[in-house]
Amino acid sequence: MIELRCAHRKFGNLRRPSGDAGLVEMLCSSRWCGHAQGVIVLHTFDTSTGSLVETRAFREPRKE
Repeated sequence: MIELRCAHRKFGNLRRPSGDAGLVEMLCSSRWCGHAQGVIVLHTFDTSTGSLVETRAFREPRKE
């Protein structure tokens, strides 16, 4: 079993890692990863290894 986690939060476990290199994106609510009001943080994990591939932060669109 492989854990999907960033440096500050565990997202879940992969029971059977796929042989193909697939990617999965998870929302992170940890302020240590950059989450704040108006900011969305996305972590991308490789499903074959469970390793963190990329972290991206975006501003939420303004609601009018």
